[in-house]
Amino acid sequence: MTNKELEKKVEELERMIKKYFETPVKGERQLTIDDIEVGQQFKYCGHTYTKLNEENFCIIDDYDEMFMRCQFDPITNNYDESIIRKYLNSDRFIERLGVNREDIKPHYKEDLLTLLSKEEYEEYRDLIKDYDCWWATRSASFYTSSFCYITNNGYIYYYSVYYTNGVRLGFNLNPNTPVDRKGNNEEEMGDDEE
Repeated sequence: MTNKELEKKVEELERMIKKYFETPVKGERQLTIDDIEVGQQFKYCGHTYTKLNEENFCIIDDYDEMFMRCQFDPITNNYDESIIRKYLNSDRFIERLGVNREDIKPHYKEDLLTLLSKEEYEEYRDLIKDYDCWWATRSASFYTSSFCYITNNGYIYYYSVYYTNGVRLGFNLNPNTPVDRKGNNEEEMGDDEE
């Protein structure tokens, strides 16, 4: 058997194993967000998230530079009036993210998706996974032209509203929303074993 044929067989076997473990056994109850412990990662609609509290408030752990970089606003640090808030809750962005509107409860005001505030970040800091870029919060600074952001090392700084940064989306999932337990940590562990 050639190396190429062997690789193909291994890939096929890996797909079969993955399908076996992801397919619920007949009569087995499907995993929901309520089954996930606070601080655990899970998959939902193709992305990895971490559950931050018992009310099912979650934050995205995946970063896709194609649409996860946004300008806060060209003028103001008032999140309620900002273009970033309008963009994150637009049909276009929600559709591209791939989440189901009916699964999400508003967290901040009536928004389905939101940025964390500085205070929420400080509260959940130990549960939040590192991100590869700086990311915006919805908190303003003392100056109307800057807002609070989090560095890739977890430090809190202030930055001008007209620069582009990464975003980490937060939202509340309705109880009993179906999820998959496998997150980035398990995938990384699997990579380390090879």
